[in-house]
Amino acid sequence: MRRYSASLVLLMACNGPEGNPLADCILSGECDTGTAPEAYWVQISAGMHETCGVLSDGQLLCWGSGECEEDDIHAPLNTGKQAIAPDGEFTHVSLAYLHACAVRTDGSILCWGLNDQGQLIAPEGVFRKVSVGEYHSCALSQTGRIECWGNNTLGQSDPPDEKDFVDISTGWDHSCAQRSDGTMVCWGGDDRNQISPTPTDAQLQMETGWSHSCAIGLENQIRCWGQNEAGQSMGPDGKYTYVSSGDDQSCAVNTEGYVTCWGETEFGVLEAPPARFQTVTSGWNSACGITVDNEVLCWGSNQSGQLDVPLP
Repeated sequence: MRRYSASLVLLMACNGPEGNPLADCILSGECDTGTAPEAYWVQISAGMHETCGVLSDGQLLCWGSGECEEDDIHAPLNTGKQAIAPDGEFTHVSLAYLHACAVRTDGSILCWGLNDQGQLIAPEGVFRKVSVGEYHSCALSQTGRIECWGNNTLGQSDPPDEKDFVDISTGWDHSCAQRSDGTMVCWGGDDRNQISPTPTDAQLQMETGWSHSCAIGLENQIRCWGQNEAGQSMGPDGKYTYVSSGDDQSCAVNTEGYVTCWGETEFGVLEAPPARFQTVTSGWNSACGITVDNEVLCWGSNQSGQLDVPLP
């Protein structure tokens, strides 16, 4: 069954039935859009049972963790079964399993959640982006260096000593970074070939999943490597502009703006809504994207309320 929810950047007066009137009026086309507010979605990240998004005014909104059977272990990320969104102004956020990190507008990093392996002890400095793995995190500094912290049993927190990086992405126990010339380097766990076949040629964009990774080549083709038990590394044909690797599935935005997902079929993540998107984020059993109209649409499992996107 297809399930997805949405949040517009417009102030709406919706008169749909109880449960999710916002989604109902969006899908029926009967919303009173009113006057557009100043804030709109600029970046989102889907984790295991929570999702967070950054607005253009720096506000951070989080949702999910509502009806999860594992709420006890997810307690560090939610209060009263509600996902935590820290106060402050932010430019980027990343979630994974039991912790999350975000970059403040001054470039410093704030992390919250479980801290049993030092995964919340972010370094000082000015950073552009942060990426969260299972028990480790990495961040891209303003100077182009990668710094990592937390668990390092497989070397996932030992980045190359270089200063020419433009992107960073962390998986369950591996990490990958992209240089300014488009080439990539990965480090950490390799028990499922998640780092050993890393492409050696330039890529347009890349992202790590739980135990696999995907990238978009210079001709907009997708290539994936690593774990493939559910087909999550079997990238589709076609031309794409953005890819996101999750747990047992991956999703990508094609050159026309539509999302294609592949891999695990159980939770409905492969049934992306027929909207045009700018970006997409693939989590554990759900996915979300920012549309060309600056809406956030989510689909897949709503076990933990991860489809119940709040209004900006």
